[in-house]
Amino acid sequence: MGDEDGRHSEALHEELQALRRRYDELVQVIGRELNMPFNSIAGFAELLRRDECSEEDHREFAGFIVEDCATITRILQDFRELWQERYRARERGS
Repeated sequence: MGDEDGRHSEALHEELQALRRRYDELVQVIGRELNMPFNSIAGFAELLRRDECSEEDHREFAGFIVEDCATITRILQDFRELWQERYRARERGS
């Protein structure tokens, strides 16, 4: 019985390590996916703040900011849906 408990404990430890690696990878992917639109927003906001652009440029830059905010919103919604699905699947499994 002790040998079986040891194997079970080792299997759980390995599963936990795998989950931690997948979590770390997910955080890295989300960070990369969010980095580009955040950098874009910061850059266009800086251009708008300088007030050296034409009115047409202001509208265009503001449009880019709005698009990037929508991108961030989609990424976060997808992430939330993924976790909700995972939670529901876990609840069904128990």
